Order: sequence, then structure tokens, then C-alpha cells
Amino acid sequence: MKFTEPAAFEIPAEWIEAAGLRGFVPGYETYRVVPDPEWPNLIIPFERIETPVRATGVQWFDRERMISILRGIAAGASLPPIRVHELPNPTPRPYGLRDGFHRFYASAAAGFKAVPATNLPHFDITKA
Repeated sequence: MKFTEPAAFEIPAEWIEAAGLRGFVPGYETYRVVPDPEWPNLIIPFERIETPVRATGVQWFDRERMISILRGIAAGASLPPIRVHELPNPTPRPYGLRDGFHRFYASAAAGFKAVPATNLPHFDITKA
């Protein structure tokens, strides 16, 4: 299935079906979350997170991982929040994704408008 928000991406319809997500309608703002006790927990709309992308020609998602996350969302299971950091030059999207690529896109595919996140200290990608 093709999606356009928060950016153009695709998850095979077979994966959506295998996860039991076909026809899913979110009843909440985000998926259920297991709060991170060490960092502030936030609810961040997708439009405030710099959309992570992967290179062209590279498989974006691991099948089993994505199905597992989608299955958890469909079942109402609690999942860890994604991890973000504040970007050094804030734009309308002041956060960058550090961890949770699959959860980020699975949330969008499930129809959520926001994602639970923990805001980690600034991360200098030039030193990574």
C-alpha cells in the first residue's frame, strides 16, 4: 500500500494483512506506549519531525519487524516511544529521528497523526 504522509512510502499490502491492520481505525492520538523513565515523554505530530528517508534502491523496512510492530498496534499493545533529538537549526520540523524508523512509519500507516517520543540531548550527526 502506498502512503503519502508524512512522506511518500510503501508497505506491501500483504504485510498490512498479515498484521491484522486492514480496516484499522485509530481510537487514540498515538499507539499505546511504554514510557521511557529516563527521558521526557512527548506526543509529537508527524509534521514536527524531519521525515527520515532511506536511500533509493535500499529496502526501507524489514518485513518481520514491520509486521510485528503493525500487529502490536492493531492489538493495542504498548510499544516503546521513538527517540528524537532537537535539530540545531529548527525549522517547522524541529525534531530529527534517532531511533524508531519502523515505529514512525508503522504509526503513519495505521493512521495516527502523532507519535510518542522521548527527546534525547542534542546529537551532532557530523561526529557520528
